[in-house]
Amino acid sequence: MFDIGLFGMCAVAIVCGTIYQICQLRTRTDPYVELERLHGLLLKGVITQAEYDAKKAGLLEG
Repeated sequence: MFDIGLFGMCAVAIVCGTIYQICQLRTRTDPYVELERLHGLLLKGVITQAEYDAKKAGLLEG
């Protein structure tokens, strides 16, 4: 095993943090796509109108 030193550890931490942030952005769902999905659940009776309205309000807030 080799010693990468403090600078190397900081570089690795920055790269890992950046990769994590990119992955979080890619997995975030478009709110309008999510609204369509929720509307489908509402139409099927899986969720109630109140549940749909609450989720919709949360998605549109940002």
